Amino acid sequence: MRARTRAPLAVLLYFGFTLGPALGFVNVFPFRFSFVADHFQYLAGAGVIALTTALIDGLVRRVRTPSVSVSRGSAVLVLGLTLGVLTWNQQQIVRSPPHPL
Repeated sequence: MRARTRAPLAVLLYFGFTLGPALGFVNVFPFRFSFVADHFQYLAGAGVIALTTALIDGLVRRVRTPSVSVSRGSAVLVLGLTLGVLTWNQQQIVRSPPHPL
């Protein structure tokens, strides 16, 4: 019988708790100067990344082939490239304009 884990619940609670200030239900200090608190979402993203990597690792562990280490490396590479592309796209949006010389 397979043991159940409470990791998804922990990730969900972490995500909700860390994203709470950005939702605006509670008046936090940065809202005195700005109504935008996008930077709080980055902290909440760590839980999603942890859950995604745990799921990928769990799927790779189910594979019973000699190339499991290659599969893990490939999964890490694909996840890293995906996150890199998403980061590159996001930085294009929030990049500051060039300064005049």
